[in-house]
Amino acid sequence: MLALVATTHAQQPTLETLLARLGEQAAAFDRSLPSFSCLQTASSDELLTTKKNAPPKVLRHVTFTANLRVRRGTDGQLAESAEFLTVDGKPFTGGGFTMPAYAQGGFRQALAYFLPSQQPCYRYTLTPGHIDFEGAPDAAKLPGCRSAGVRGFVTLDANGNLQHLERRVSAQGTALYQLVPFAQIDLAPVTLNDIPYQLSSHLVSERPNGHFLDRFESTYTNCHLFAATITIGPATDKLNPADDPK
Repeated sequence: MLALVATTHAQQPTLETLLARLGEQAAAFDRSLPSFSCLQTASSDELLTTKKNAPPKVLRHVTFTANLRVRRGTDGQLAESAEFLTVDGKPFTGGGFTMPAYAQGGFRQALAYFLPSQQPCYRYTLTPGHIDFEGAPDAAKLPGCRSAGVRGFVTLDANGNLQHLERRVSAQGTALYQLVPFAQIDLAPVTLNDIPYQLSSHLVSERPNGHFLDRFESTYTNCHLFAATITIGPATDKLNPADDPK
């Protein structure tokens, strides 16, 4: 008896399929992501890089933890604000402190490269689990494009979700768009309002500054819906003297 065994191979998604899926995710993220907060653990460094083939020398090093709030404003845009908890391992009691470098906007930026409105601004190349992207040659002629001098790549998980992004921006693009020349972002699923979102879990940014390198690294954990607390005091019939119309 001859037994025939049929084997099937899962068809790999095409670039067009993945771009459509990522475009839908990016648009939904941009439209519906609610306000949330995370615990931020970060370090900020100024490094000296004059010696060739030698590790950079740390000139300034600052660490901090903060409650990072990401709120959606009335204009629909996401804005980040930090409530500092510790600085260099000590409780933060107010006042100010300086950091060599700081970066924000990573929660929206990774998916923004795949927004349907932005896809004409880039050229994409697919290899299994990996998409390279770079600014399209004619992007400067298209409205809303900020892709001149931008190139990078993303890696995808088995379900086609973004896992990791790295991107570099040329001196021209840095000057035009005020972007950090190098950034990398790791993403992880977080459920908010019973909807899963791919949120930044780790960010690294670097900005050369002559013989110096400004470096910022941040990890985001315990992300959850942002909630404001309102305390209602006991009822009273007494007027505050300042409120007395007489």
